[in-house]
Amino acid sequence: MADLKKNSQLLYQSDDNSFILYQKGSLRWLSFGDRAVQAVINMDCPDVPYLPTVRLMLMTRYFANYQAKEEHFRILNLGMGGASVERFFTRILPDATLHSVEINRELIAAIQKNFVLPPEHIRGGMEIFPMDAERFLKQRASDAASSLYNIILMDHLTSRDPVDVLSQCEYAAAMLDSDGCLAINLIPEDDLQLRDFLLVIREHFPCTRIIDLPGYRNVVVFARLQPFSQMTLDLASSDQLHNPAEEQAWLERMVSLPDKER
Repeated sequence: MADLKKNSQLLYQSDDNSFILYQKGSLRWLSFGDRAVQAVINMDCPDVPYLPTVRLMLMTRYFANYQAKEEHFRILNLGMGGASVERFFTRILPDATLHSVEINRELIAAIQKNFVLPPEHIRGGMEIFPMDAERFLKQRASDAASSLYNIILMDHLTSRDPVDVLSQCEYAAAMLDSDGCLAINLIPEDDLQLRDFLLVIREHFPCTRIIDLPGYRNVVVFARLQPFSQMTLDLASSDQLHNPAEEQAWLERMVSLPDKER
């Protein structure tokens, strides 16, 4: 990713310098301040998630049995970033309900303009909520009339305090369908902190799988309220949005923790 910034073009810089958009060739990417690249889009194939962490988190669709529920599928994405999730699901599940939560209104506008995010009136099932993720979770979890989600993606966590993760997992568990799946992207400082994160996640999600990505600090946790079912991938079926060989390798790399009694 370091090579991206060489000879790159500035596309947009936020008023408070909290985020910057760059371009180099067909690639555009988002950085928060001086931190690492947060999101990337290839303008030649914008629907294909570029970063492996995003592609990995999208494995939740298999764990939530999306093929059997396409018309009534509901997705919650906490932390819109570069809208990779939104573009992907707009392509493969155009009739699904997709709720995205992003606190930064300026970022939402910049991504809509520069990262091929379809306006909400075009993609009818999509709605963007410009608010804090924990406030959204708290409000929805307390609303008995709210429909449950089949997938919840948490790629917004910046806190190093497991207590903050615990509160969000508590709300998420109340909003997840019994056959749904939660994915959390963590960047633990060490194995001890990862253990602390897993302990608080498993307070509300007794069934968990974890995987680390070689070459990245990220650890993705998949969590369910019910045991994971046996899953196989059709290795003969492949297209731009679906790389079965990569997904099969991830399945084999995942570590399944013993299911916790509730």
